[in-house]
Amino acid sequence: MWVLDKQRVQLNLSHLLSRIISFLLTGYLLCSCSLVIDTECDAQLESCGQSTPAGKQAGEQAGEQAGEQAGEQAGEQAGEQAGEQAGEQAGEQAGEQAGEQAGEQAGEIPEPNEPYHNLECPEPCELEWSAISSVNMFDLGSNLSEDEQPIHSVSIRAFEVSTSEITVAQYSRCVTAGHCLEPTDLQQMTQTEDPSLDREETRLARCNYFIADSWSKPMNCIDYCEAQHYLTWLSEELGVSIRLLSEAEWVYVATDEGKTTYPWGDEISSCNQAQLLGCEPTDTVPACSLIAGQGQSPKSCEMIGNVSEWVADQYQANYEQHTDTQEAVRFEEEVCLDGLVVEDQAQAQAVIKGGDWRSSSASARPNNRVATPIRVKSDRIGFRVARPIGF
Repeated sequence: MWVLDKQRVQLNLSHLLSRIISFLLTGYLLCSCSLVIDTECDAQLESCGQSTPAGKQAGEQAGEQAGEQAGEQAGEQAGEQAGEQAGEQAGEQAGEQAGEQAGEQAGEIPEPNEPYHNLECPEPCELEWSAISSVNMFDLGSNLSEDEQPIHSVSIRAFEVSTSEITVAQYSRCVTAGHCLEPTDLQQMTQTEDPSLDREETRLARCNYFIADSWSKPMNCIDYCEAQHYLTWLSEELGVSIRLLSEAEWVYVATDEGKTTYPWGDEISSCNQAQLLGCEPTDTVPACSLIAGQGQSPKSCEMIGNVSEWVADQYQANYEQHTDTQEAVRFEEEVCLDGLVVEDQAQAQAVIKGGDWRSSSASARPNNRVATPIRVKSDRIGFRVARPIGF
């Protein structure tokens, strides 16, 4: 009996202690200044600081947990903000660097069709000259075409000729100096510029001035008057009269001073001697690159093939009005003015010689004559020049 009463007393005391502890904890939580703002303390506790040890410990634990949570949240927010700012800054810097690099690269590479004469000339721009000896009588003409008749004798005085056709590098100096006009960036060739095309046919133009790595290729796509304008500038540069060859002079040089059919001899041309239709590449080649086709005495390069060449003469239907000298047949009126074709002379015709990269070997003969309007700009036509002997 005593045992049962004792157990009951112990249970009652345990229950009472639990109620007291719960009451004290509740009071502390309500009065704790760290968690409750502007709340009066319970009457059982005179002040917030008079908490029991258990209440104090519980409050400290609750404060620590709240502090940790607040700290974690603040840290996460600060981290996110710092990450976003760092990401934005890194993105901006990367974008700026990429933009600068792209701009620099774009500045280094010329735009398509940008004239390459604006860059520093990587090839020798000086002309090489060959001396042409004089001769009392040289036969000009042939019986292969009516406009090459009659065959007649011509006397030749000594002169000098550029060993190659005028190159892009050489012509571009005149443009850079502000004397020569900027060549026309032709996009297409029609039958007017390329007689091998049908009436409605076109093809892409191959104007060397606007093609990369073409410094040593012949200057093409300029008309008769643009070629003449270059000569006035070159004459001032060298201090001597520079001119186009006459037709008689041109044939004389291209036949090894009248001794052979071609510059290299009498055999018909092949692709290792002349850049003609069917040869690779299907384009012009650099000056003096076809060694087998060079005339040796005097030295002359690509007089057959590559580009046809303007000569000074006005075209006439035959040689009946030619004299027995090397002088060119002059135009009756002025056809050029400051590098431009005089408007009412646009249909005047000059002679081109030698054939080009789209000519057949049969037509690319020194004596063959092709009448061409002086206004024509073709990727098949270029020129070479002459000067008096001894300079």
